[in-house]
Amino acid sequence: MRRYGMPEVVHTDRGRQYMGRRFRRMLEEAVIKMSVGERGYRDNMLMERLWRSYKWECMYLREKVELKELKEVTKEWVEYYNKERPHQSLGYKTPDEVYYGEVSKSVMNKNMAFYCPKFGEHLTIMLQ
Repeated sequence: MRRYGMPEVVHTDRGRQYMGRRFRRMLEEAVIKMSVGERGYRDNMLMERLWRSYKWECMYLREKVELKELKEVTKEWVEYYNKERPHQSLGYKTPDEVYYGEVSKSVMNKNMAFYCPKFGEHLTIMLQ
């Protein structure tokens, strides 16, 4: 909130970290409205899918990492996810292609390297 300013509303699921007094008090003190999804409703489905992809495509491929490295790895993965990774639900286009209506120039001749602890080596994925 320091970086981007105070939102008017924060929407969460019913996770205990969001329903606890400490989190709710923080929002109340900052005069931020809290919106909570319905129990069993699918309003959080897209974010859950994003986190699933992040975990399986980025985090589970690595040993434990320090916070500084985690931030860099996450930044790189978000760039990849938005600019280079085709999405089935978007007709195998990237989110940037759909949102901006053009192919990201960073896709050309770029490789992604992931560490695979199972094989003890880096795997390079050629993006076509």
